[in-house]
Amino acid sequence: MTPSGQAPRPDFARYSTIGLEFALIVGALGWLGHLADEELFGPGGFPVFLLLGLATGLVGGILRMSRQLAGLRRPPDRGRDGEDRP
Repeated sequence: MTPSGQAPRPDFARYSTIGLEFALIVGALGWLGHLADEELFGPGGFPVFLLLGLATGLVGGILRMSRQLAGLRRPPDRGRDGEDRP
């Protein structure tokens, strides 16, 4: 058990959650861009908002993923008594 009372998750669960969040961010923003293109330009128009949504999703997903991975690699903060602090 961790100090917060939750059972620690295995590493594969942490990393799969990060990957799933990345895919959902990119997919959701791409889908919203597709909907905007269909509404504004009709079928067959140039996919401006789809490309903007995908690019925004990639940048946002990479930033979020890098922050989460940096937090996983950070060593636990130890107090003067050598105990882990939350």
